[in-house]
Amino acid sequence: QDAKMGRFNLGNKGLTKLWNLNPDNLEACRNEERNFLPSLQDYFGDAIDEIDPKNQVEESYKKVNNGEWGWRALRLMSRRSQHFFLLGNSHISKLPQYLEMMLKKMAVDFGRPIEAEAKLEVKEEVNGDTNGDANGSAAANSGTLKLTDEQIATLAVKLADHWSALVPKLGLSEDKVESCKAGENNEEICLKLLSAWVEVEADGANPDEISYILGSLKLSNLIEGVFPSS
Repeated sequence: QDAKMGRFNLGNKGLTKLWNLNPDNLEACRNEERNFLPSLQDYFGDAIDEIDPKNQVEESYKKVNNGEWGWRALRLMSRRSQHFFLLGNSHISKLPQYLEMMLKKMAVDFGRPIEAEAKLEVKEEVNGDTNGDANGSAAANSGTLKLTDEQIATLAVKLADHWSALVPKLGLSEDKVESCKAGENNEEICLKLLSAWVEVEADGANPDEISYILGSLKLSNLIEGVFPSS
């Protein structure tokens, strides 16, 4: 009788009732009501507020320093954040440091970017040896400084015909990419894409990172001479 009605009899009243609640159990599993994952904004909203320097939250109270919260954050990002698989060549040794970097990227996506703390101004020394050391350090660190507007414009010219290859490497949202495609020509599209990338990545959008990206695309030869040698 159960077979004629399209029901399964599991030999136990409770199990039989549970199994036959829906004629298609796989479809029932895909029901929206069974999606218990929180949204990125709901889960990471407070954590983003905590890492914002203007809120002056002590390190010990930040969620990024809570291992249990961080483990759940990684699982959620792997399911819902496009930034999770786009780390680039940045070397992250500690989970809190990685989470803070990801939160800054998501903050931009949420329309609430976190402003970087004011950088301390370095006073120029009159001593010749000190100047030499400072110049040497500046040259060594030039590859990790954020791309300038002039560098972005130069890159846009040289990479104009390859902008579509850059898209999956930049980690921009689909909406942002579509808005960038509104450019009148390849050069303008490339300029918009690179500018959006710099806006999202901030200091992470530097000569070293773009060189790494282009190296993976076999396009390094196109930017020879763009960045000064360290």
